[in-house]
Amino acid sequence: MQLHFCEYESWMKDQVIDMFCAEYGNAKNQFTEYYDNFYSGYQQDKAIRLVILENKVVVGFVSFSYWPYRINNKLANSYQLGNVIINKDYRGKGIYNQLLNHLNENAHRYHVDFIIGFPIKQILKLYLKSNWKNPFNLNWYIKIINPFGWLFSVSETKLKNVFLTEKKHINTFENNNMILNVDENFYNWNRKYNNLSKHFYFEFSEGEQHIEFSLKINKRKYINELIIGEVNTNTKDFTFIKQAFRKLKQRAAKLYGVSILSICMNDCNRNNPVLLALTELRYKKINRDIKFIVNNFKMDESQLLAPENWELYRRDLDTW
Repeated sequence: MQLHFCEYESWMKDQVIDMFCAEYGNAKNQFTEYYDNFYSGYQQDKAIRLVILENKVVVGFVSFSYWPYRINNKLANSYQLGNVIINKDYRGKGIYNQLLNHLNENAHRYHVDFIIGFPIKQILKLYLKSNWKNPFNLNWYIKIINPFGWLFSVSETKLKNVFLTEKKHINTFENNNMILNVDENFYNWNRKYNNLSKHFYFEFSEGEQHIEFSLKINKRKYINELIIGEVNTNTKDFTFIKQAFRKLKQRAAKLYGVSILSICMNDCNRNNPVLLALTELRYKKINRDIKFIVNNFKMDESQLLAPENWELYRRDLDTW
């Protein structure tokens, strides 16, 4: 078996899409639309796509999408790992580790500062063997809204009547934490490739203080979960933030069909006013998390790996 590691080329597209569809049961036309939207526009000349070939057959694919974080209000050349697949006939041979090591050896060609990822628990060790670090994880908190919510439906029309469908604040608030730079270009690209996932927003203001929650409904068998994907605010005023969470709960309760309100976040900074608000309002921390990993190439590691420096939510994943 002679394998060749190289950058993705357009002639490989059908093979890559066929691998994903065979693995996850996607309809080819639907996944092709997602694929085209994801790697066009904002990512057109930025995303890094690597493949493994045996002769002219694509047996593995991994991509690193441009995912810019602001650190002390300066943009990093950072990426997120995603859309990974190895042909089932080639698994268990260490091929994916070789692909990750290939990136480590060639990252200087792409001027990468660091790469983040959110792997499932079962393959976390695979990344740790290839120089990735797992400084912390994102933890889930929930608040019961209506225990009888399963008796009611939550339609898109109902959500539109209660929440906004467009962000009001795009990259307008200064923040000294390490935070995703959601400017207008990023926001528009994200909405386009996620056109099958409907996002909603709740905005609350008092004077010069503003806060905005990004939201998405998630159906879990018999219950409807409203996920807070992001908390975007220009203040650290705990009282204001707590009041905003109360207002959000009241608004969500109007839907009747929402059983729980949930949020997943980095909770390592115990002085984070968002976390303090969750604690005060008795959101329950549950036994679920999202693994977070970092592969550093150029950054000050003491800063990059300090858990308290990161502001991360469910919104940070490319699957939001």
